[in-house]
Amino acid sequence: MTNATSGVERKVLGGLHRLWAFLFGFIYYAAKGAWGWAFISFFTANGLFIGLPLWNRSIIKGHYENTGWRENN
Repeated sequence: MTNATSGVERKVLGGLHRLWAFLFGFIYYAAKGAWGWAFISFFTANGLFIGLPLWNRSIIKGHYENTGWRENN
């Protein structure tokens, strides 16, 4: 993804992003800067263990898009 204001490019999701979200839960979301999702993950036991990792791609992409990043084509 590319930051629209600064032009910085960053790889947001790796190949094992669902595994990392499942294993580390709220720590993973906090490291990505998605603090709201980190709190949700912490208080719901990672979305009842499987919910949040299944939708991890849309959660992280949505978070970055809401903070001014755009997907590279």
